[in-house]
Amino acid sequence: MAETKNIDTKAILNIGLLIGAFLVGKKLLETFGVLKTTEEKAQEEQVKTLEEGTSADQTTIQQNANLALTPNYFMTILRYALEKNPKYKTYSKEQKEATAKKYIQLYIGDPTIYLKYAEDIARAKNVWWLPDSEEKAFAVFRLLKSQQQISYMAYRFYEKYKIDLLEYLKTFMNTEQLAQVQTIIKNKPLFALR
Repeated sequence: MAETKNIDTKAILNIGLLIGAFLVGKKLLETFGVLKTTEEKAQEEQVKTLEEGTSADQTTIQQNANLALTPNYFMTILRYALEKNPKYKTYSKEQKEATAKKYIQLYIGDPTIYLKYAEDIARAKNVWWLPDSEEKAFAVFRLLKSQQQISYMAYRFYEKYKIDLLEYLKTFMNTEQLAQVQTIIKNKPLFALR
């Protein structure tokens, strides 16, 4: 007779619990910013590639313009700017926080102005019987000095209107107008003093 092996269900349950605990722990660490998500890693690589001046094809430039329209991209650029400071890694937690606040003040400035810019873009889309004013939106993008500032404005836009800025622009801009926004953005540096 052939021997049958008993499956140790207790061992299988323990392995399952360990895997589950690992996955939940990883997700919690990503949520609280201890570990970087795959999206954040990809954004940081994009920032480094563009900042180092390597040649980028049209797709990369377009993706970068779209990244600048996402609400969290400004933080990725901020982390990159902080890490460019060779002393930053040796700072204490308090020094790092103070330096981050200083950088935000230097590169972002007064946060209330970005809410005004977000409102200007929201008003660029008119009611159905009036023509849209895409030029109002273009003017806002031209006023901002960097992709980081544009992303911060996108953050404030999302905070107020609960819609992604790029998705909102698509509701009243055609392909050529969206391309014009991307052209404005791609000609901006990643970060610039306010």
